[in-house]
Amino acid sequence: METRKELAKRTVETLRGALREGILPGGGSALLACRPALGKLRKNTDSLDALAAQRILSAALEAPFRTLMANCGTSEGKTLGEVEHAGPGFGFDLVSRRVCAMLPNGIVDVAAVQKQAVISAIRGAALALTVDVLIHRNDPPAVTEPDAPGF
Repeated sequence: METRKELAKRTVETLRGALREGILPGGGSALLACRPALGKLRKNTDSLDALAAQRILSAALEAPFRTLMANCGTSEGKTLGEVEHAGPGFGFDLVSRRVCAMLPNGIVDVAAVQKQAVISAIRGAALALTVDVLIHRNDPPAVTEPDAPGF
């Protein structure tokens, strides 16, 4: 019962966010559509730090799409090329397994969530540029329980 209540609360908040800030094409395609603007910025800068930050941000904007493709067992690079060739507003429908226009097919993301994702990506890029070393673990270490033998 508690799980259902929590799910209902999250659903209501998501719908409120959609009403407040709108919706975007889903499946990571809205973030992919931001990448050409980064390319224009890249041409206008000479700063190595700015170029590095733009590369990090560009990879971060691709990450949700690539993750979806990897999870459904589709070739990430090939599908990314097809979506980019199709143009803005197009993405990959995981159910029908084809490139299509996302909004008309009801595949949407809440704009507020996408905006927060971009802000987080920018913060991550800024952090990467301000520290000397980053450690990224693909597989987090197992947590040992305090009551387990040998702890």
